[in-house]
Amino acid sequence: MFFLSHHLLLNFRLHSEILFLLLLLLFFFFFFFFFFFFTIFFIHPYHSFFNHDYIRSSPLSSFLRTIFVSLHYMFLSFFLSFFLSFFLSFFHTIFCIPTIFFVPTISIHLYNKCEYSIYLSIYLSIYLSIYLSIYQTTLDKNTNQKTMLTITMLC
Repeated sequence: MFFLSHHLLLNFRLHSEILFLLLLLLFFFFFFFFFFFFTIFFIHPYHSFFNHDYIRSSPLSSFLRTIFVSLHYMFLSFFLSFFLSFFLSFFHTIFCIPTIFFVPTISIHLYNKCEYSIYLSIYLSIYLSIYLSIYQTTLDKNTNQKTMLTITMLC
């Protein structure tokens, strides 16, 4: 009886932790999703707030546009990297396929595969979002490259 109650309590605790992590990921997903589309209105060439003449002439406008472009690319890369890393971590934990990325939690014992894949996807999404945002900022010719790379690395 004690073993059964302990087992149920342990499973409930693990499931509640996984549920909490999934809800947290869902919150961050909608948070980034909202700000990704919010930044489109600031950097889109036809709907941009910075396209007005009196705003375009100010030196602050270039700096603000650079910030919004880097945030926009960072949100976009977060979406791409999150889905990619989630599938990579899922296949790694289910089929024991080694990943090519260095993640500090690979050596941790897999006591729960679902929770491990969530942690691994968070780590990989952070790494890949930095790499993809740096790559995408180098493709944009309308912004200050040094400022944008600095902002991206700080984020």
